[in-house]
Amino acid sequence: MPAILLVEDHCDTRSSLTRLLRVWGHRVASAESATEAMSVFEQGRYDAILCDIGLPDGNGFDLMRQMRSRGFAGTSVAVTAWTSEDDRRAATVAGFDDFIPKPVSVTKLRKVLSTIPNG
Repeated sequence: MPAILLVEDHCDTRSSLTRLLRVWGHRVASAESATEAMSVFEQGRYDAILCDIGLPDGNGFDLMRQMRSRGFAGTSVAVTAWTSEDDRRAATVAGFDDFIPKPVSVTKLRKVLSTIPNG
């Protein structure tokens, strides 16, 4: 199963998604801020990144651009309450492959994860 980096600032959401992903058999590392996410990212190899857009020390758009510029070529998914068409376009421009609005649909999440190599 793929290794997933989950970036989510809300503790309850981060814990719930981490548990769900692990039940599905994924290896999961998590971070609650952009700074922590870059630190975790640089210490491991990830097949996928699930990232919130609104973070306490930045935003997921800039974070994904930074990760892509450092060679991340895996699947990236914006998981966010920011759901306007402008936000969706900005996510695509920043390098996200997919977009899941909050509250997270388990069906949609599972479908997206099934497209990841080794998923």
